[in-house]
Amino acid sequence: MGKQYNKVLKRNRRARHLKRKKSAAKAPKTAPAPGAETAAPPPAPAPAA
Repeated sequence: MGKQYNKVLKRNRRARHLKRKKSAAKAPKTAPAPGAETAAPPPAPAPAA
């Protein structure tokens, strides 16, 4: 195959990528997987009075 065919593959790959991104942007955001959320920072120590 040659450069012309490579251009066809690249164009198709790009189109599929954009289609995935567009549908992902439209889809409602789902809750993150369990354990994916970051741990809450430890509570700040009380100021010394």
